Amino acid sequence: RAGSYTLSGAVTSATGADLSAASVMVYKAETDGGGGSVPSQYRDGQFVARGLLPGDYLVRVSVPAPGDRPYQSVSQSAALRVKIEAADITGLSLRAVPAATITGRVQRDPSARTALPASIVVRGLPPIELMQLASGPPAETKVGADGSFTLAGLFGPTVLNASSASDGWFVKSIQHGDEDITDVIREFAAGDDRRVTVTLSDRTATLLVRPVDSEGRARPDGLVLLLPADPAKRNTFWTSLPFPRPGGGEQKTRPGDYLVVAVSILDRSMSGPAAIERLAKLGRRITLVEGERLEIDLPVSDMGGGR
Repeated sequence: RAGSYTLSGAVTSATGADLSAASVMVYKAETDGGGGSVPSQYRDGQFVARGLLPGDYLVRVSVPAPGDRPYQSVSQSAALRVKIEAADITGLSLRAVPAATITGRVQRDPSARTALPASIVVRGLPPIELMQLASGPPAETKVGADGSFTLAGLFGPTVLNASSASDGWFVKSIQHGDEDITDVIREFAAGDDRRVTVTLSDRTATLLVRPVDSEGRARPDGLVLLLPADPAKRNTFWTSLPFPRPGGGEQKTRPGDYLVVAVSILDRSMSGPAAIERLAKLGRRITLVEGERLEIDLPVSDMGGGR
């Protein structure tokens, strides 16, 4: 039809893997968290998607791991972002690469006041703009009693994080070899044997937020989110920290500069980069200091329907 275009290309494997069972998914990317998959065809290393309207698209290739249930895990993957303007896009090339595996250790910051929690999980999370490309839940692993961990199944741009069921702990730093990758998007490569060191601290700051209306009355339906003041760190869904329940309350978190905002509704339409930036513009800038407690009454903001 008039005003629609075709996207096509080829898929190869960096290791010569069998691509007969590979799948290609094409997603319409929306900066506000919307969008979705569009019909595409794949056969014999070639893919095509027709009838596409102008806009941003994400193309993902998944090569299943061998086995009786091949689509339960992915052995190789590739992803590509493209923009359709006023013409077909042909001749794209996607090269599937094996998943990366990293090993490392979680350690206690020397200044921490208590012992490390017994249960710690390390995760590899995609940036917000690439969450639609995820083939399943984020890669995660439990940390051993000696602090060691092995995290497998890492594809594409990733931000590492660690968390515990125990309150009052946060990631102070993450080192990949000699490089600081705290809150940094990193694409890990298969065969990179540099170890990862995650340092946790319990030297938190405390924030108490009470959502209120324009006349200062309590809003028990107000949802409070804490955003990093640095835009470069608003890169994964976990950096937008919602308080545990509506009505605000008290939360211990990493000291630093933040934007805090209260809204009356939080849904999928508020998960994309554009929505996060709208939340940031509504936020109040605060600085949380180690060992100190900050209390604020925060008016609930209107997101205008989330779009």
